[in-house]
Amino acid sequence: MEFIDLTAQPASHLVGSKAARLGWLMSQGWPVPPGRVAPFEATDQILGGTPAAALESLRAGLTTWVDPRLRYVVRSSANVEDQGRCSFAGQFDSITGVSGVDEVLDAVRLVAGSGRSEHVRAYASAAGVDEAGVRVAVIVQEMVSPVVSGVAFSRDPVTGDDRVVVEAITGSGEQLLARGVTPQRWVRDSDSPLQEPESPVLPVGVALQIMDIVGRIAHASEESADVEWVWDGQGLHVVQWRPITGPVASPRVWSSRMARDMLPGLIPPLVWSVNVPVLSRVWADLISDALGDVGLDPDDLVRAFGYRAYFNTGAFGSVFASLGMPTDALERMRDGTSRSAVRPPASMLVRRTPRLARFALALATWDRRAATEQQGLDLARRAEELVDVRALSDAALVARVHRLRSLLARAGRLNVVTPLLADAWAASLRRAALARGIDPGTVDPGQELPEVRGLDPAHVLAQIDPSDTVSWEEFMVRFGHLSDSPNDCSLPTWVEQPEVVRRIAGPAQGQLHRTAGAASTSPARDALGASGGAWTRSMMRRRWDRAARYRLARERVGYSYARVYALFRPTFLEAGRRLVERGVLSEAADVFLLDLDEVDRALNADLPDAADLVSDRRAEMAEAADLHWPETIIGDDPMPIRGRSRARVLTGVPTAGGRHTGPARVVTSLATAGDIGPSDVLVLAAADVTWTPLLLRAGAVVTETGGMLSHASIVAREFGLPCVACVEGATGIPEGALVSVDGAAGEVILLDATEPHAAPSGAARADEAVPR
Repeated sequence: MEFIDLTAQPASHLVGSKAARLGWLMSQGWPVPPGRVAPFEATDQILGGTPAAALESLRAGLTTWVDPRLRYVVRSSANVEDQGRCSFAGQFDSITGVSGVDEVLDAVRLVAGSGRSEHVRAYASAAGVDEAGVRVAVIVQEMVSPVVSGVAFSRDPVTGDDRVVVEAITGSGEQLLARGVTPQRWVRDSDSPLQEPESPVLPVGVALQIMDIVGRIAHASEESADVEWVWDGQGLHVVQWRPITGPVASPRVWSSRMARDMLPGLIPPLVWSVNVPVLSRVWADLISDALGDVGLDPDDLVRAFGYRAYFNTGAFGSVFASLGMPTDALERMRDGTSRSAVRPPASMLVRRTPRLARFALALATWDRRAATEQQGLDLARRAEELVDVRALSDAALVARVHRLRSLLARAGRLNVVTPLLADAWAASLRRAALARGIDPGTVDPGQELPEVRGLDPAHVLAQIDPSDTVSWEEFMVRFGHLSDSPNDCSLPTWVEQPEVVRRIAGPAQGQLHRTAGAASTSPARDALGASGGAWTRSMMRRRWDRAARYRLARERVGYSYARVYALFRPTFLEAGRRLVERGVLSEAADVFLLDLDEVDRALNADLPDAADLVSDRRAEMAEAADLHWPETIIGDDPMPIRGRSRARVLTGVPTAGGRHTGPARVVTSLATAGDIGPSDVLVLAAADVTWTPLLLRAGAVVTETGGMLSHASIVAREFGLPCVACVEGATGIPEGALVSVDGAAGEVILLDATEPHAAPSGAARADEAVPR
């Protein structure tokens, strides 16, 4: 049995994926150190009944190409390594710096036998791999003298984002894995400049060359690329490539960017019960009308993190991606900051022409359709306004809520589509203004219309005399349903607190009287209409007028939606009043801290812990109000609110996504490890391969050193454990303290261990979540 030259591109079933991939890299012309591989057949004989004969057979081949003046690295290429789901990285032995035939043969024997170690068996068991079927081929390559070594990823292995990540250390790359040395990091994505460390160990040109190589390997292989490399001070050498491994399912990404407009602020449970199902169904139905069944689940489009709304960007993004558009196309269409319009490719439109044509035809006349639908809504709304909620039975009161939800769904569809179309028309004018050197911030079509101003309570307020009782009563009839938020029926309305409106009336008049007599046309409209030839000027004026009509339609449907939505508040307050009378709640407004199902149960005397729920949620919302909320959250696992504002936050390098909350178990040696379980957060100074069995038992991992390629990070990514590396002072965390680990944000949050409401990971409700 002989070694096989890697340039022969041996098949993976003979030599394992690692060796096969090295051969492929050589065939593509990338700089890979020369080497050979002992196939499975040879190593099986070494570990079987004829080891001496097998080694002698390999010796004959080695004597023809091993140069006694060179040093070699001897590494495994097992049949279970470098697979898409798990890599077995670091589990098998690697021996560096060997020279001469005898040393190489000894190293081959040791590496082949490392497949039977305890940590390999533990890893295989956790990965669902039959340990008896593990076979280890052995690679022998010329060793490159490392000045700087490291790893590069074609995409972020933690978040899945489209950005290249490079980590590097001086000297040998085995320090990243075996010793957990903390590396330097470079990051580059399409939207940001290169992020590089202070006092970098690599010239910037070399870092960019590594990024280019990993990108080209990923493109050529049509797989993500996790590349190990060595720089010898003169040139780069690729020493390994495998697909980026990790959990099968990528974490979902949630964004508050649009949610802040539609569902701003903290949302009480009862308000969530009304708003979110209606809004989700509206979006799902609209997309279905336009594209057919694309697999959107309305119940999976919006969720609460710390009582705030976040949209599932992956769900929406996949819809736009299926049309060949950017995943954030909706935001681009709304803000109009892009110089070019966001449209799907013509080929995609052709494939979906029949359905899209019908949908486009409906949108072309949407302003007229909206006016007709609004009239019907107004009739139904006026009928509901005549209902005396005090005269309704409990069952009729709940039935009215469901009836109002149906009415709100109709209003909601208008209130989603019309503003989007109005924004799209305005955005097209802002792009035109930008192209003509006109400040796009001055483009506000429709603002000059008297009808639009008549629907603006601030403008109307500026026109009335505070001492005129009749005018004030008319104002309250028209706008008294409003509150601080048009989408939060838990807030008092203006008609409930007229003194607040009167208090702001004076300053409003002083400010707004100056604009009350403003010109009926906009300077931006005149400027746009004055550019270009006669046809261009006429076209721009028509576009402005169309955008102004949609602005008016938006204000009208928004007013109608707010009047419908306002009907929920007296209905819920009546339910709260009854629960106060029955001793269930302390105040009628407490009802908003229960969800709709809980209100129904409470009215039926089937919610004995209603007061406790209200008390807990009031405390949670108070604390959540003081916390910082990022625009983007990765993953679904909630982190507790209670104690978060008083917590101490340690930061490190995010190396494995996900969140987990549990007691800290600080381990300084395997001998003192004790019983680690899936609820525990394992805190280590560093971890090498011998720690594998312990890592696999924990719920999350925190280390004081290391980076993406540290052993703890690799194991954590592959088995779905949140991991934060390079956390200064991690081993100083008190034993048993409640800790929340955010592996995507790179944060370790030390919660108040005495907090009675803090729950282990998995026990928290979705509305108890906090992102960072």
